[in-house]
Amino acid sequence: MSLLVVTAFIVDLLIQSPVPIPVPIKAVQPQIPEIPMVTTSRPRPAVKPFVVGGVQVDQHQFPFMVSLQFRGEHFCGAAIIGPNHIATAAHCLVDYPLEEVAIVAGKHDLSLDESTTQIRPIDGISDHEKFNPYYKTAYDLSILTTNEPFIFNHAVQAITLFGTFDEEGEATTIGWGKLDENDDDSALPNILNSVNVKVFSSQTCDFMYGNCVDCPTYLPEAMLCAGNKDLSGGKDACQYDSGGPLVIKRDGVNYLAGVVSWGVGCGRAEYPGVYARISTLLGR
Repeated sequence: MSLLVVTAFIVDLLIQSPVPIPVPIKAVQPQIPEIPMVTTSRPRPAVKPFVVGGVQVDQHQFPFMVSLQFRGEHFCGAAIIGPNHIATAAHCLVDYPLEEVAIVAGKHDLSLDESTTQIRPIDGISDHEKFNPYYKTAYDLSILTTNEPFIFNHAVQAITLFGTFDEEGEATTIGWGKLDENDDDSALPNILNSVNVKVFSSQTCDFMYGNCVDCPTYLPEAMLCAGNKDLSGGKDACQYDSGGPLVIKRDGVNYLAGVVSWGVGCGRAEYPGVYARISTLLGR
């Protein structure tokens, strides 16, 4: 898939989005920037489990939510941003053969054969131009494309991309990931869950993670962090939530502000979850 095609698509999206700026992404093979390697307290920091401290959502409450599945098993979340385009975390697909990954939309309960389900294979993938597939946590964004468009209805819809988001405020993260970081992988929930979190200022996030010796480097220009409003933990994304949306609401409309990227455990005090800023796809 060419950069020209993806950029044209995003520009079309921006007719309905707050920031009319072209997108700095490139197709298939990302450039590998000079980024220092750091260690992490988790074996795969970007693949976060299910939401911690959340609740089951109403059926099709978030119709833009999709499940990425490998051989029928959920492994990451994503969000529909157009009939043929999906936004997710780039690290989600680093270790998976694309021809065996399915984009599954219109789901509420993963254990049921729901009539609203729409399944599409991945036709192309465009990573953010600054994403490093070895380091995985910086500019952790990809746009997936499908040959056959999704059919929009009450259960399948697109979400609008949000521009620059620097103020503190309320948001929601969604997923089929673990409910607790100590849960076994076999104990994943079947029903979609959500949790309301507070998005913290760049200064707060940078300070919290700047004091973490073994954490990946926090990049304010590329990341957001969000969690319990008093930093006491207990509200977060977790393993298998990676790539899922961080949603903010303005005047009753849902906007995609970020995607689940990485964190220190799940729901731990003083370590809010980290999200890739969707605004980096808009040139900001």
